[in-house]
Amino acid sequence: MSAFAKQGVSFIPSPTIAIGLSSSLAKEENLINKANAQKIAKTGVVQSKEDRDRLLKASSLSIADFFKDIGVDEKTGLNDETVEANREKYGANTVTKIKSNGVFHRLFKAFTSPFSLILLVVAIISAIVAWLPGGTAEDKATWWVTPLIIIIMVLLSGTVSFVEETKSLRSAASLKSMTENTSTVIRNGKVIELPNDQLVVGDIVRIGAGDMLPADVRVVAAKDLFVSQSALTGEQQPVEKNTNSYNGNLVCIVNVGNKTVFGALREKVVEKKGKTAFEKGVDSVAKMLMSFLVVMVPLIFIIDGCGIHIASEGLVISGYNDYKQWIQALMFAMSVAVGLTPALLPMQVAANLAKGAVKMSGKKVIVKDINSIQNFGAMDVLCTDKTGTLTENSSTLAEYFNFDGVSSPRVLRLAFLNSYSQTGIKSVIDKSIVAYAESDRSFYESLTEGLVKLDEIPFDFDRKRLTVLLKDHTGAKFMVVKGATDSMIKTLGFIKTTQGKRPITDDDIAKIKLTADKESLKGRRTILMATKDTDKDTITVSDESDLVFAGYICFEDTPKASAKEALDGLRNFGVTVKVLTGDNEPAARAVCRATGFDDIKVLSGDEIREMSDDELTKKVEECNLFVKLSPDDKSRIVTSLQRNKHTVGFMGDGINDAAALHAADVGISFKDATDIAKESADIIMLENDLNAVGSPTDSGTIIFPAKCITPSIVLFLNTPAKKFKSRTSPK
Repeated sequence: MSAFAKQGVSFIPSPTIAIGLSSSLAKEENLINKANAQKIAKTGVVQSKEDRDRLLKASSLSIADFFKDIGVDEKTGLNDETVEANREKYGANTVTKIKSNGVFHRLFKAFTSPFSLILLVVAIISAIVAWLPGGTAEDKATWWVTPLIIIIMVLLSGTVSFVEETKSLRSAASLKSMTENTSTVIRNGKVIELPNDQLVVGDIVRIGAGDMLPADVRVVAAKDLFVSQSALTGEQQPVEKNTNSYNGNLVCIVNVGNKTVFGALREKVVEKKGKTAFEKGVDSVAKMLMSFLVVMVPLIFIIDGCGIHIASEGLVISGYNDYKQWIQALMFAMSVAVGLTPALLPMQVAANLAKGAVKMSGKKVIVKDINSIQNFGAMDVLCTDKTGTLTENSSTLAEYFNFDGVSSPRVLRLAFLNSYSQTGIKSVIDKSIVAYAESDRSFYESLTEGLVKLDEIPFDFDRKRLTVLLKDHTGAKFMVVKGATDSMIKTLGFIKTTQGKRPITDDDIAKIKLTADKESLKGRRTILMATKDTDKDTITVSDESDLVFAGYICFEDTPKASAKEALDGLRNFGVTVKVLTGDNEPAARAVCRATGFDDIKVLSGDEIREMSDDELTKKVEECNLFVKLSPDDKSRIVTSLQRNKHTVGFMGDGINDAAALHAADVGISFKDATDIAKESADIIMLENDLNAVGSPTDSGTIIFPAKCITPSIVLFLNTPAKKFKSRTSPK
């Protein structure tokens, strides 16, 4: 396999997430990166202490001590005997699957709702009442009619719910990838390809550009290794991993299966989900109805049995001596119970939900749980992830300007020449620069005409710069360099302003740093551009000196085109929107401003982890932006809002969103989301157009009041029409 491209790597793990621990080594092998260890400790993931300690220990040891501790030869890898021993000791590299409800479970659930159970009890009572002494011949001849009607209603409502849920689950299942993930492993001194589920602790894995890491790993060799870990942490930009060994790109497995960070997250969402707001509401109405019947039926039985009635002389208790009269009173009380029970309600609920599911499917939305439509309509708080949900997985070229802060086409030209000419897989920054230039065809063609690339110094961890040597159509040779602020400043010798070229001063350096810091506070990533004329045909790192500073080029996260309109639509529906992200505050603030947030109040993950549940329950009402969150932080925020009697939706697509999707009253994900996010969600959007959020919410809101009105209508229509028989007081 080829080495990881420095410009950024796809990092969507399968079957488990890998976290890069190699940054615990800086220039010396025995240097312990305490900051990295603390970061692992604060992830909030519910790993066992033993599993987390293994990660912390792996990040602390030198490479030599790490191999010795884990018991593997760094050149030959594990042998067959050690593989079996490690599999027996640490387990297989498989994780607990999120079990979908089977056919029988779904059938049981569909036909055993609280209302359905009440109706079945009423059907039994209705049949018994017809055969009680005192019943007429007509009652006995038609005893089966009322129970049959009630049973048909229950069967219809249950069947509709079962069929719609089954269709949705099949559609969701079709979105899952059926490909098998493999890794290149060193075993018995040979390089072999193995399925990920056959890997064990201690396996040394070769990684290449675009590979998915198979477990929790320690990077033991890296060169220009960048990992895109936004699915786990929410960080938009790829993160560099480095060791002092540059012999290819190798990782060694530390934890596998359920013992990994991803496995711990998956176990959390496998837990039984609590009742949603809709289910609680149905239970509440059912309990209210049962309480009403338990009180009313005996009361009516006693009043009717004792002959209590109002006469001209006032309240009269005549009483009955004949037990048949008491039987008749019991029949009347039971009839009231049958009449007060809304037999049509379950069917109407199921029909309304099914109608909503059909309407939403026409708008390319899969409803996995039919009851989630109600929760969608009743939702008053939507928590949404930022990275990949509100934003595209790309950066936008926001601004380019010179030392004086003036927009400069020359700076854009230099940035384009550098990104266009460099080899390898282009980063999101390179792609955005090239795309920006290509949008103006005449400008683009003028830049590339007669251009010849002579040499290149690729980006690496130590320099944090990328340099290309070019020759234009006039024969002039020049270097174009771009890089991070700190690494570029030490290479600058001159500066070009609107007044011309001159030697750079300490004041100039201070101004450059201040400008970069200001852009960072806006949520932007700033790259410095520099150039240098030369007569050489090849260049080395030593030539990256006395560069002429040209200017700045700034990038920001790209909000989805539909994000602002969709969120404004939700606000118009009375839904409060809150952003929950693992990214930093400046970047998150910039996206919030771009998507219509006005008064932004921030709470960080570090602050949340210091709060009790009661403190957090109060604080979540005040804030609308939550940053640097772990997966567990997101879940706590959702449950805190639920404790405040909110119906909470959560929208996300990453591994770090799974726990919150599972905890929310309605979880919303996307077709291109990670598998665990789609499995945890109740609703899946088949398009990335966030306006689809407004349409289902509208559908759910329409269905919601219709269902609220239904009980009162049905209760009114079911009021017993049975005539009161005139009674003669016993003499």
